[in-house]
Amino acid sequence: MKLSQLDPRLHGGLHRDGEFNILGKATTAFEPQHRVLTYLTDVRYLDGLRNNPAITGVIVALELLETVSLPDSWGILVDPNPKQAFVRIHNALAETDFYWTRFPTRIDPTALISPHAVIAETGVTIGARVVIEPHVTVHSGTLIGDDCIIRSGTRLGSSGFEFLNDGEGMLSVTCAGRLILEDHVEVQHNCAIDRGMYGGDTRLRAHVKVDNLVYIAHDVTLGTRSTVAGSAVILGRCVIGSDVWVGPNATISNGLTVGDHAKVSLGSVVTRDVAPNQTVSGNFAIDHAKYLAFLKTVR
Repeated sequence: MKLSQLDPRLHGGLHRDGEFNILGKATTAFEPQHRVLTYLTDVRYLDGLRNNPAITGVIVALELLETVSLPDSWGILVDPNPKQAFVRIHNALAETDFYWTRFPTRIDPTALISPHAVIAETGVTIGARVVIEPHVTVHSGTLIGDDCIIRSGTRLGSSGFEFLNDGEGMLSVTCAGRLILEDHVEVQHNCAIDRGMYGGDTRLRAHVKVDNLVYIAHDVTLGTRSTVAGSAVILGRCVIGSDVWVGPNATISNGLTVGDHAKVSLGSVVTRDVAPNQTVSGNFAIDHAKYLAFLKTVR
């Protein structure tokens, strides 16, 4: 889609045309095929945008545009409130087939679905030999692979939690992406897993296991064979590697990366990236060995 095709009522004006196929924040992990329209509110964030090869368009205030140099390859929209324009454009496109095309729900005949489960009539696929227990809700935009198990009380593809304070009220951001569960995923009781927010995907890769009462926010990726224990919280746009252990009651803040084979100990509050093979503990979480050494000094 070209910027010039947008409804001109959604933004302040077109400065330079360009193409995009998704909207998103620059800190999101984008797929190679994505061409991203984002926004810029402060020159401090410009280097981050320039270093993200997926960015092909930006919404920026005229005052800032006149003081910075933007790549010639970027399309540019101007608006006095770039973030507000970004949300207006996103919410309008979310009501169309821009992000993904709606389709009648498809359920494999070998799937075992409780009559007390609620499955959206459009935008859902359920693969072979899937088990869905009573009081599960599967929202539109949820794709479930083969041999998955969804235990009672869980909600899949729920709306993400994001609002914009526009100075007068709180503008709700429409949740327009998808939730993808690859093969052999199991989600236990009373969990909530949001679909992607700006057209990207929340994705649980093959053989992921999720315990009871877990919340996984929008645009999270959980790597193959990773395990999330009871009451853990993983906030939006996190990328969790393969073979990762997230302990009970752990919280991982938004936009972080947890490397392959890492371990997040029970009750940890993670506020920065975790390296592959690292174990972190504590509030705020630090390397587990350092945490144990600290405990020895206070006991």
